[in-house]
Amino acid sequence: MRLSFIVHKFWVDHSLPEKRGALIIHRLCILLDAERVYLELSTILEGEADLDFASIMVQLFTKVKIVDSSPKVYQHASSVIQSLVEEDINVKFLVQLNKLIRLLETPIFSYLRLQ
Repeated sequence: MRLSFIVHKFWVDHSLPEKRGALIIHRLCILLDAERVYLELSTILEGEADLDFASIMVQLFTKVKIVDSSPKVYQHASSVIQSLVEEDINVKFLVQLNKLIRLLETPIFSYLRLQ
């Protein structure tokens, strides 16, 4: 499975991830094995030199995965939290963490906070 074409399209047209990115990734995960899609896309982004673009793509993947109702969401959330320990803490990181916390405080995630 070669998803580098899609990543390239997202890189060329920076408005595409914002406008249609979640739908594209979600449909790919439905049509193909979601785990394989995420692994390949993460492998492609691992070598990405443009860290802002990589950050946008990771946010997109996370948004799609959070909205997905599969049981693997909790596993993914656990992995994300554990990976935060390994990150260098800087202002940009804290801003992104603040966005995540505000997202988790929205009413749609009340069930998650109750657990």
